[in-house]
Amino acid sequence: MGILALTIGYIIIALTPILGKWNKIFEKLGLTPSLAFVPFLNYFLILKACKQPWYWIFFMLFPGSQMVMWASINVTLIRKFGEFGVKETFMGILFPFPVFWNIAKENSTYKIAEPTNWDVARQVDARTPSDHVALFFALPIIGHLIVYPLSLLGFSQKKRNKKSMVKEWGDAVLFALVAASVIRTYVFEPFQIPTGSMEKTQLIGDHLFVEKLTYGPRVPNTPFAYPIFHNMIPWVNIKSYSNLQTIPYTRLPGFRFVERNDVTVFNFPAGDTSLNDPRMPHGLIAHNYHEILRDEAYLICLM
Repeated sequence: MGILALTIGYIIIALTPILGKWNKIFEKLGLTPSLAFVPFLNYFLILKACKQPWYWIFFMLFPGSQMVMWASINVTLIRKFGEFGVKETFMGILFPFPVFWNIAKENSTYKIAEPTNWDVARQVDARTPSDHVALFFALPIIGHLIVYPLSLLGFSQKKRNKKSMVKEWGDAVLFALVAASVIRTYVFEPFQIPTGSMEKTQLIGDHLFVEKLTYGPRVPNTPFAYPIFHNMIPWVNIKSYSNLQTIPYTRLPGFRFVERNDVTVFNFPAGDTSLNDPRMPHGLIAHNYHEILRDEAYLICLM
């Protein structure tokens, strides 16, 4: 089950062009239909046909961001044929196959649409609700908390032939989150020194960037997480990730192993300092000392 959970995203990506009848859609785009079944080349050709950056396919290789890019490409392809409905955008993000089947039908209902003219209010208004949906999925709630105050302050006044604020922020937020997530997960990540274990070399509170490629980056244990926040969402004190789907501890190959005197960052070893109670079997309590302290501190703050 662990291997399946790790590869399920790639299975969906590989099967989407087949189940979505992309060969018929390729015909409408003027592309060779058989190329719709060549893994990753099909996505590359779709990106070129939709005039989107071709390097998006690289983000589909990274666990944690591959499904975000999968959904983005689905929505881009649907909009290439002029479909800007809210329902269709939801389906493009979550389950795009019925929309693909409608586009693939051999009729004249769906044709390649002209690019949106951002100076025509009717065209902008027709796609604005679906742009709101895309912004919500890119950065739930916070994305709109950014856009609406700016629009109230008058920043929504756009220049000629310029995208609407919702569309601009949606595109910018999506790319920034995907790029930042890939870099933070697989290349380097900022940390703050929490304890005095490295004093005389690193002090408590020092900030540093930790490079992850040398020892091999760790693959996220779950693909379902709120972007930006690390483990916990501030102020509401709830987890920023879901255990709906988990994958086993997996580390990608690195350049070398940890050597003596290397300065490393690792997860706090829960359970290394346990509470003893002679009334319990073997004298151990199931919770470790540091978890008790954190729980008590949290309860005190609530009082």
